[in-house]
Amino acid sequence: MKTCDTPTGQISTENIYDCIYNFNADKYEYNKWIRKTDTLDGISVYFFKNLIAKIKYSKSHKSSYLSIPENYAEFFTSDTFKAMAPVKNWSRYLIKDHDSLTHFKDSFSELYLFFESDYSNNDEFGCCHLYNECSDEKKCIQQNVTFSNRCYYKKNLNDGRIFYGENRNV
Repeated sequence: MKTCDTPTGQISTENIYDCIYNFNADKYEYNKWIRKTDTLDGISVYFFKNLIAKIKYSKSHKSSYLSIPENYAEFFTSDTFKAMAPVKNWSRYLIKDHDSLTHFKDSFSELYLFFESDYSNNDEFGCCHLYNECSDEKKCIQQNVTFSNRCYYKKNLNDGRIFYGENRNV
């Protein structure tokens, strides 16, 4: 079964999200850095807490489509994408079937790498998504050394200051 195959011919917004999720499943801890939220009109997709796409259904086109924020549109320039009329600050692309979605694999991979490098190149950041688990263990449990070495909360934990969880003391 291919990454984006489903038993039926119709591709749903959830199928599209699953494909985006699986495009980079081979990357280190990818599943921890991609999130979705279900909205009234579709699904919002986040890489490293940044909104990177909205997946919606168009009744007039009888098809799902991707909305990409204008500031990430450079990752989605290709003659193989069927563009819809843009809306303010969003580029939109129809997704008729799995084949049309697979054309986006490289774009989503490049965008993910862009955020990963930006996220890991910062000198420090407050904490990652593991802050509760780290608090409960009284130490940083992040396996990715790039992230753990730049985590400011790790410094607090090392100094005995715990802000969250069952061991909270501040």
